[in-house]
Amino acid sequence: MVAWIVWLIVAAVLGVAELVTFTFALGLIAVGACVAAAVAALQLGLPFQLLAFVLASVAGLGLVLPIARRHLRQPPLLRTGPAALVGRPARVLEEVTGHSGRVRIGGEEWSARAYDESLVIPVGHTVDVMQIEGATALVYPRELPSEPHSPSTPAASRRKGFSMVIAELIIAAVIAFIVLLTVVRSVRIIPQARARNVERFGRYRKTLEPGLNFIVPFVDRVKPTIDLREQVVSFPGQPVITEDNLVVQIDTVLFFQVTDPRAADYEIVNYIQAIEQLTATMLRSVIGSMDLEQTLTSRDKINTLLRGVLDDASGKWGIRVTRVEIKAIDPPKSVKDAMEKQMRAEREKRAAILTAEGARQSQILTAEGDKQSKILRAEGDKQAAILRAEGEAQAISQVFESIHRNDPDPKLLAYQYLQTLPQLANGAGNTFWVIPSEVTTALKAVTSAFGGAGADGPMAPATPEAPAAAAPTVPAVEQETLPSIPPQLRLSELAAQQRNGEDTEEMEDEAVADPDQPVSISTPPGSPNGSVG
Repeated sequence: MVAWIVWLIVAAVLGVAELVTFTFALGLIAVGACVAAAVAALQLGLPFQLLAFVLASVAGLGLVLPIARRHLRQPPLLRTGPAALVGRPARVLEEVTGHSGRVRIGGEEWSARAYDESLVIPVGHTVDVMQIEGATALVYPRELPSEPHSPSTPAASRRKGFSMVIAELIIAAVIAFIVLLTVVRSVRIIPQARARNVERFGRYRKTLEPGLNFIVPFVDRVKPTIDLREQVVSFPGQPVITEDNLVVQIDTVLFFQVTDPRAADYEIVNYIQAIEQLTATMLRSVIGSMDLEQTLTSRDKINTLLRGVLDDASGKWGIRVTRVEIKAIDPPKSVKDAMEKQMRAEREKRAAILTAEGARQSQILTAEGDKQSKILRAEGDKQAAILRAEGEAQAISQVFESIHRNDPDPKLLAYQYLQTLPQLANGAGNTFWVIPSEVTTALKAVTSAFGGAGADGPMAPATPEAPAAAAPTVPAVEQETLPSIPPQLRLSELAAQQRNGEDTEEMEDEAVADPDQPVSISTPPGSPNGSVG
């Protein structure tokens, strides 16, 4: 708060209190407050202001007040003769006018006339002797009569006193209103992020900051409020010609902030209008160096260029341009239609490319899947063949070990050899196959083994001596029960008996004419097993 304004407010309050009380002391203290206000106006510190207030108040109360009271209480001068009656009260005995009348002064009756010739003082009023002229006293009433030639009454006196009180109250109210108006005109409250410039006698004085501020009333003029926050201004579409001679409508949005209220108020008349015109000018300059394609795809570049130019141009106005945005770029309708057709063709092209890419990827993935499945299947077959070969090798090894361990004779081997022959005829597509010459030797061995047996005796298989993992079981043939085997066998019947799981074998009626020759067995196309030739 400005110090001298505070001291003036204190002086005004003390002056009003003095008018009400008439003590003279409050008036002298008010004079001290005025002296302190003068010291504050000289921009001296608070200690000097308090010192001036105290000294002026003490001097007034200690020196001026006793002298004033002594003069008020001084007795009248000693007078003698008729002059001693001046200032004394008197009572009207007869109506006093400007020419005649009688009054009683003390115990004496005097002729009297009104000191003011226009007054008429009725009987019973108290008057003061103003002057003695010979034997006539010039008197003046203490209370003016309400109406001429009307006698004074107690009710009229009361009305006159009430009117005086009302007048004093009105005067006090007027003084209080003037003081209040001065205080109101002296105080200015500025909101946050606002500022107001102050002019004194038409010249810039200062800028009021946010908060409570004081000015000199009726001398300082406060200008309108300036907003210091960031502001947004949207400018309407501006027709701009591109480098390829196309007219486009461009809408811009500007973000700016006032940084210097004094420059924004005194350096330019209307900074918003100036920014709008400057934006339109620079927009035409920037867009004029670009074609339509660059204009539509270079918004960031346009924003940066506009912001730099506007910020440099508006710096001296106390304005900082924070952002410039291109809100809309509207090309002509024909250009829009052409762009839509181009975009539609581009989308169809991309769709066809994506479809072909999808088909290609699908075929590649399918081929990859087939390749992987075949590789995995081949790996599985390989592992199965390896495991199968290992199993057969182990079986052959066990059979070989069992054979050597049991020491079989050639007759048993020949019999096993003959049991294998029917399996050669199991193939459904076999039409011709050759039997090795060793078969005849095996047949001879079998014939010699069964030569002494009867023809109708049954065969009794023997119980195998080796376990399941050992060599194949060898049947024990009794000479008495085994029939004699003819020299030639029908192998097709032996193969059929092998497939059906029969335990007995039938001997063929036809024998081999020459055992040393190899036997050829041909299978006719309609026969599943074949026959011996």
